[in-house]
Amino acid sequence: MTIENSDRQKRSWYLRKSWLYVMCLVFFPLGLIIVLRYRNDLQRDERREYIGIIIISSFFWALHLLPDHLSGLIFALVLVSLMIIGVAQLARK
Repeated sequence: MTIENSDRQKRSWYLRKSWLYVMCLVFFPLGLIIVLRYRNDLQRDERREYIGIIIISSFFWALHLLPDHLSGLIFALVLVSLMIIGVAQLARK
């Protein structure tokens, strides 16, 4: 399902695509609040995209708060687990 160009222009300024990208990348708690609050106004694919961006940016933020000797290990574990999930998804298809 695609949104017509006129429907995009009818959206409020805080629901426009570029603004939501900035909120999800830079201020991810506010972006999460906006996405969850107005989830009925967004398409399903858009919601998933924004929540995925929020999860990735919150992971890097939490990784920054960890001690240096743990951050590399956790980053490597997450990358390996994502690669295993990706290979499993490809093998399933």
